Amino acid sequence: MSQTSLDQRSLAAALGLSPAFVSRVRHGERCFTLDHLRRIETLLGQPIGELLSLALPGKRSRDPRIAELQTRAAEMLETANRIRRMAIHPRTRKAAG
Repeated sequence: MSQTSLDQRSLAAALGLSPAFVSRVRHGERCFTLDHLRRIETLLGQPIGELLSLALPGKRSRDPRIAELQTRAAEMLETANRIRRMAIHPRTRKAAG
C-alpha cells in the first residue's frame, strides 16, 4: 500500500474500532453506522455525501485514500449483492443417489 493509503489497522485505530470489526465490514459481515461514516468524513476531511457519490460507477477521486475506499466500497457492495442473490436464488443441491 502507498504511504497515503489507510490500511485496515490504521482505519480501525483512527475510528476507535477493532481491526476485526473493520475486516468484517470489508467482507460484508458488518456495516458501518452513521457515526462511523461521520468519523470517516472527519478523518478524510470530505463530506460523506461527496464520498458516497464518488462510489458511483465512473466517478473516481484523485485522492489515493478516497480512491482506495471507493475500491473497497465497490468490493463490499459486490459481496453484499452476491449474498443477496444467493439468498433470493439459493442453489439447489442434488441429492446423493
